Amino acid sequence: MPSAPPSSTPSPQPSWLPCPRPPSPASTPTTSPPSRLTTQLNAFTTTQLAALSSAAVAGLDTDDVATISSAEISAINAKTLAGLSTATFAALTSTQLGGLTTAQTGSLGTAQVKALTTAQIDGLTTAQVGALSSAQIGALTTDGLASFSTDQVAALSAAAVAALSSAQLGALSSTQLDAFSTKQLAALSTGAVAGLSTEDMATISSTEISALSAKTLASIATANFAALTSTQLGGLTATQTGSLGTAQIKALSTAQIDGLTTAQVGALTSAQIGALTTDGIASFSTDQVAALSTAAIAALSSAQVGALSSTQIDAFSTAQLAALSSNGIAGLETGDMVTISSTEITALRGSSLAGLSTANFAALTSTQLGSLTTGQAASLSTAQIKVLSTAQIDGLSTAQIGALTSAQVGALSSDNLISLSTDQVAALSTAAVAALSTTQLDAMSSDQIGALTATQVAALGSAAIAALSSQDLLTFSTADIAAISAKAIAGLSTSDITNLTTAQQVAFTTAQIQAMNTDQTNAIVRAYQSI
Repeated sequence: MPSAPPSSTPSPQPSWLPCPRPPSPASTPTTSPPSRLTTQLNAFTTTQLAALSSAAVAGLDTDDVATISSAEISAINAKTLAGLSTATFAALTSTQLGGLTTAQTGSLGTAQVKALTTAQIDGLTTAQVGALSSAQIGALTTDGLASFSTDQVAALSAAAVAALSSAQLGALSSTQLDAFSTKQLAALSTGAVAGLSTEDMATISSTEISALSAKTLASIATANFAALTSTQLGGLTATQTGSLGTAQIKALSTAQIDGLTTAQVGALTSAQIGALTTDGIASFSTDQVAALSTAAIAALSSAQVGALSSTQIDAFSTAQLAALSSNGIAGLETGDMVTISSTEITALRGSSLAGLSTANFAALTSTQLGSLTTGQAASLSTAQIKVLSTAQIDGLSTAQIGALTSAQVGALSSDNLISLSTDQVAALSTAAVAALSTTQLDAMSSDQIGALTATQVAALGSAAIAALSSQDLLTFSTADIAAISAKAIAGLSTSDITNLTTAQQVAFTTAQIQAMNTDQTNAIVRAYQSI
């Protein structure tokens, strides 16, 4: 059978594909009737619309989509709908957009979202807003975001909120910000928080403040942080408090500091404490002072400690006082010293105690000084030793006296030295005795000289022996006489030897006699002959 000749008539294209429109005759009026495609689209069922390809949808123009109902819009495949050109998508009415499913909304391209007008945004349902991705939210203009209703704001997902830029967040009104849930506030990024104004901060409750991440909270501008009320600050967790920047801490007013809980104060780091102004420190209640960590206490400067009242100082625990640095201790005033108990004095580190000014050290009572450990006593500066009164010296134990270094004993005034009891003299270390000046020895009473032990006498040099009077030497026991070193024996004058008792003269050792000069040996011989 012969084949049919090829037809000259082209095959008709499927009715659901865009087709070229025939050119309009010259007589065509300005307002054209609906195109063939538009007419065909009107005839499509929702099932047919759902079958449209991305290429087909991409070919639709503004006239084509104008006739599609919201129900028909919702029938288009989500991925296919994303192929709609930006201009065509922007032509959709808010009613048409209201027909979008959450899946369709979430699949829209960022260019399409960016093209949305405020009128279109106003028509979005809360379900649609909740379906917006972080990338889509990031594409919204500030005007678009600012047009959100409070219900729409509340519908944003945490991921979407986390994508907000500082400019976008800054475009929201205080009323819109007030619509954020604690979960949404917690999702805000550090970059976004930088866009908040002081007016915005006023809308955030203490509960919502506590929902902010520590890093996000630390990114709040100093001016905004300073605008928070004491009630809002009271909502901070210990973790949040410890993460605040030093600039934020420095900006705190006394009213804000007064509102801090003891748990919050206890969470302050050494760096944060160091950033507090003296006025801020001075406004602490005694409970707040007692709540400071030892690390925070150790960071207090002399100016900060000086700003504390005696009542506040009295609130320090033993552990807190022990944590004070020498710099911090230097800030104490004379009036503060009376509030420190002997137990607390004992807790002070030697290096810290040495930081006390001479005026403050001189203000300590004999009871307070009596509580010093031997280690603390040995750490006192010579300037502190010099200002001790005789009453304070009298209060020192023999153990404390025994701990004094040669430099410290050398710093004792003559009045203080002669106020030492015989037990205190006997407690002096050999190094301290060896360091006694001739002036000091000359000031000591015969009873004090007599209290020296043989070991202490052995530490005296020839100059020290020479400084002793004949009366002083008579207080020496025979063991003391025998303890004088061979080198120091040169300090005895012939009259000293002659005035010694027979028992003392006989107590000289062979080594001592061999070390004597001719005059001394002659004095010994004469003494022996007179026996």
